[in-house]
Amino acid sequence: MSLILSTFICLEEFDIVSWDRQYLLKNLVEQYKTLLSKTNNTEFIDEELYKWVYINDNQNSSPIQIIKYLIKNNMNLYNRVYDTPVWKTLMKDNPKGLEKVIYSLKDESVDLHKRLSNFKTEMIDLLDGYSFNSYANDERTAAAILLCS
Repeated sequence: MSLILSTFICLEEFDIVSWDRQYLLKNLVEQYKTLLSKTNNTEFIDEELYKWVYINDNQNSSPIQIIKYLIKNNMNLYNRVYDTPVWKTLMKDNPKGLEKVIYSLKDESVDLHKRLSNFKTEMIDLLDGYSFNSYANDERTAAAILLCS
């Protein structure tokens, strides 16, 4: 997952046409699947399958549905210890604000670097007045959300 997102971020910097980026990413995913199918390390494969299940189960889900799924299934795609309390609080106190921030993160008409920067700032703004050890706004958290776009 992080390899794919890192590749996407690198491709963004070169301003490659969207179709080319999608083609290259699809090709990377297919190569990754092929690599997994050729490995004899079933433990590694089992450890990776939950990511594919997550993506399949959450395509085109609402932001709140994505977050609830991550929390409910104790997904190892974000910092569960610090981010779960943040998300639970925002879902209770400001679900519309949280949805707005996540929809902005998923808005592909905006440059990825700009979306990530805005996500960091907007999550900090949403949490003004709260005291958490995290803002649930790092790249790993963003990647977990973007996987379901």
